[in-house]
Amino acid sequence: MVNYSLKYNMDFRKSSDVGLVRSLNEDHANFDKNYHIFALADGMGGHQAGEIASAMAVDLSITELKNYVETLTNKTQPEKIKNALVKIIEDINTKIYEAGQKNANHKGMGTTIVIGLFHEASVYYAHVGDSRFYLYRNRLLNPLTQDHTLLQEMINKTPEKEQELNATIHSNIVTQALGVREHLNVSTDSCEIMIDDTFLATTDGVHDAMSHRELEKTTQRAFEEKDTTIFIDTSNEKSGSDNATVIMITTCNKNKWVNWLKRYVK
Repeated sequence: MVNYSLKYNMDFRKSSDVGLVRSLNEDHANFDKNYHIFALADGMGGHQAGEIASAMAVDLSITELKNYVETLTNKTQPEKIKNALVKIIEDINTKIYEAGQKNANHKGMGTTIVIGLFHEASVYYAHVGDSRFYLYRNRLLNPLTQDHTLLQEMINKTPEKEQELNATIHSNIVTQALGVREHLNVSTDSCEIMIDDTFLATTDGVHDAMSHRELEKTTQRAFEEKDTTIFIDTSNEKSGSDNATVIMITTCNKNKWVNWLKRYVK
C-alpha cells in the first residue's frame, strides 16, 4: 500500500530485445506503476550466469522497493530514501555474490543495476555499472547517472584528454558491478519532476548504439508516439551488437481534461 500521493500521474513503458548478434538476452527490466518503482539490469558472465544475475537483481529490487514504499510517508526525508536505495542494492549484491560462490558455473557472475522510485514531486534513484538513467525535458536529454567504467574514471581525472581517452579506452570496461565482489560503491541521487518530463533507464545496448544527439531525437519520437520499441528499432538499425533494453517513464497532469486538451488542441 502506498502511503503518499504523487504530484503527477506517471506513465510506465518498457521494451527489450536480444539484438542482431547475441543468442541470449541478459538484460532484465521491470516496473510497478502502482508503487511508482522501476529496476533495470544488464548481466555479465558465461554459462548464462549474466542472465541469472540480472534476473535476480531486478526481481529482488522490485520486491524490496515495494516493501520500502509501503513504509514511506509524506514526511520521509530525501536522504533517508536515498540511503534506503543504497542499502537495497548492497543487500542484493551480497545475495548475488553468495549465489555465485555456491555454483562453479556461476562464479563471478555480475550485473549492472539502475533502480528508482517516485515520491511526491521527486524521483530517487541509485545505480551501479554502466546502465544509465536520463531526464528528457524541454527537448533536451541529460544523463542523471555517471558510468562506473574505466573510461569515465579516466575522464574524471583528466577531462582535458576526453577525446583521446574515448579513442583509446573501451567504453564497456565496468569498474563496479553487482555480484562480482562482496563490497561495492553505489551512486545515488534525486531529481525534481515536472509535467511532461520523460525519464529513461537504458542498458548500454541502447545508449552505446547511437550518439547522444541521436538518442535525444529518438526519445522525442518515443515520447510523442508513446512507444518504447522505437528505441529498440533504432538501436538495431545503428548497431544491434548487444542486447537493448529501455524503461520510459513520463509525467503528466492529474487532470485528464488538461492532458486531453494539451494533446489534441493546438
